[in-house]
Amino acid sequence: MLSLISLEIKKYWRFKTLIVIIIFVLIGMYFVAINEKYYATVHEQSKSFLQDKMVKLSEENIKNYTEEIDKLNKKGDTYTAKKLEGYKKEEEERLEISRLERDAKTKEDRFNLNFRRAELSFKTLNSQSNQGSLGTIKDYELYKQYKDKNIVPEDAKLTALNFVKDYPSQLNVIIVSVLIMVLVGDCMSFERGSTLVGYLSQPITKRKFILSKFIAAIVVSVVIFTSIEILIFIIMGLKNGWGPLSSPTSFMARYNTGRSLPQYIPNSQGFISGYKFTVYSFLIQILYISAITSIGFLVSVISEKASTAISINIGIILIAYTLVYKAKIIPYMHKYIFSSYADIAGLISGELQFKRVNSSLTLQSGIISMILTTIICLIASRIIFRKQEIYF
Repeated sequence: MLSLISLEIKKYWRFKTLIVIIIFVLIGMYFVAINEKYYATVHEQSKSFLQDKMVKLSEENIKNYTEEIDKLNKKGDTYTAKKLEGYKKEEEERLEISRLERDAKTKEDRFNLNFRRAELSFKTLNSQSNQGSLGTIKDYELYKQYKDKNIVPEDAKLTALNFVKDYPSQLNVIIVSVLIMVLVGDCMSFERGSTLVGYLSQPITKRKFILSKFIAAIVVSVVIFTSIEILIFIIMGLKNGWGPLSSPTSFMARYNTGRSLPQYIPNSQGFISGYKFTVYSFLIQILYISAITSIGFLVSVISEKASTAISINIGIILIAYTLVYKAKIIPYMHKYIFSSYADIAGLISGELQFKRVNSSLTLQSGIISMILTTIICLIASRIIFRKQEIYF
């Protein structure tokens, strides 16, 4: 069996595979360049424009509170005036924090001030908080983890950990999926046009034949795409730092999506280290690649022409993308569609529920969906192939 798998893997080392690798590497380089520019812009804004804007906003709010309090005192409404005095005091504290943060020189100073702001917002919330306030609770829980572990997060920078969080979510949806379909979409259709000399010299059952080709397709896809991602991850770590990978990262947060806006459920998120987050990301990426590959393999078994198989596979990806991300129809079915889980980082952290406004898109449902997709496609491929004739 291993010799059959090895023989099938060797068949992938052809010109088309080289083109797919080159395209993926170029896309990866483009992604890194664009995102490094984005992080640099965010970093500069956080030090200057954004903080200046927050200072001016707080100053304007304090001015408005002062004017309103004076009017209320003149009218004799001391109760409301006293209440606004409390709001004014909170805004003055925010103004102090914004001014200090604007002038902060180190990332430690900026983190401590961000924590103070989150803590202040957290203390002023009540049980009827809106979605934005619940988002503040989620941020505060994460900041507190940093504080308790005495870890200072990096300033805005495309570190290795940020690469893991951003890369699959932005490229999995269409680009990686289409490249996989191009790579393996004709693995069976292409075979029908060859002589299969390697198989003529030894007896082989259809079960071994189809299983060896299926395993080879998944191995090649996983090795090519995952190895390139790991290589870029290492380069980012050496160039921009690792994260740090020991920092706490949100894990399996839950959202209530029954309302018009998804609301974070307080204290529902767990925390794992950046190391575990990275390992989980690559493992789930392997499951996602396997699911996409299995779909491409199944279509290749059904179709007799290589070009037709690849075209159908690309069409499946585009339709799945449209159903989940554009049309947004039958949302209760999304958890069964593989393309719903392309955002690996969002799936692990729980943010995918917020982005897709669907509380059923959990890590457990994603893993089950991807594994079932792979198994079902393998079984279907074997059943269909068993009824076909092998033309040598």
